[in-house]
Amino acid sequence: MTLVLENRVELTCEYDANDDTLYAWVGDSPRPAITYETDDGHLVRLDPETKEFVGVTIFDWEARWADQPIRLVWEAEVEQRSPWIPWIARKRRERVEESRFLHREAERIGV
Repeated sequence: MTLVLENRVELTCEYDANDDTLYAWVGDSPRPAITYETDDGHLVRLDPETKEFVGVTIFDWEARWADQPIRLVWEAEVEQRSPWIPWIARKRRERVEESRFLHREAERIGV
């Protein structure tokens, strides 16, 4: 099985049938990340520096999600410089909501 992000990034997947949990990540192996929980209970993993999506853990995969696209929505803290008071407030944190859709490869190409 291959999962694909809406921007056509393929994810490497590993499924644990005993726990009905799907682990998916960008690239050959998982990498260090910060984890955020979505409203549906998925664990989204983001690169600690760039806040780029690098993986996801999906619980109850076969029971709830295997037959439909998954919308991942999370809020991440993003550091932004404060140029108007650089000597006092170097950075401020802002909560940013992001979303991505995951699709099975077969569904996306109509197989």
